[in-house]
Amino acid sequence: MTDYESKRLAFDLRNAGTVMAATAAISGLIPAPPTQLVRAITHVLAAGTHTVANDISFKNNGNGVTINIHYALYFTINPQLTPFKRG
Repeated sequence: MTDYESKRLAFDLRNAGTVMAATAAISGLIPAPPTQLVRAITHVLAAGTHTVANDISFKNNGNGVTINIHYALYFTINPQLTPFKRG
């Protein structure tokens, strides 16, 4: 991904995490057990999206990042050493 795409993805992930955290906080007002489970899951997902966004921002040194998705259901984020050019 280019520098702009990396910054945009990190921004969007942070916003999504914030919305999830707000949703979890609002769902905490409903005391039913299923809602409590949804709240806990939402907190974990919100923390995960913020962590990925921070990793992208940290490793983007102005040239963008590469996100490698592996078959074992994990991914790595690596900085681009040279600027990424489309086309």
